[in-house]
Amino acid sequence: MAHTDLDRTAPGRPVPGRRAAFARRLRFLRERAGKSQAAVAAAAGVDRSFYVEVEGAKHSVSVDKVFLIADALGIAVAELFTGLDERTGRPETAGDPLTGDAGSAAPREPAADQAPSQP
Repeated sequence: MAHTDLDRTAPGRPVPGRRAAFARRLRFLRERAGKSQAAVAAAAGVDRSFYVEVEGAKHSVSVDKVFLIADALGIAVAELFTGLDERTGRPETAGDPLTGDAGSAAPREPAADQAPSQP
């Protein structure tokens, strides 16, 4: 897989906040699922070194790959972005890097599979 200079963060140049927040969230979800970077990369069909750099905030990830990574983690795509402040990329609360949730050892059920709440 070829990467262009646009894919990389120049040395000494700060990583965009949104990308850094996404990377922290991705790592949190992977660790919560009890999977290695290599296992997630293999399940998503992406190169391990590319996945490591996405999780390290060195690369942005395409929409296509976002879906593959979510599938590899066994979560809904929306969970990758839960709690992300759209303007700054900063966490909205404390705890889980983005949601403030203390988390659990078991992955959450995807939002699409949850029954609607009743008043």
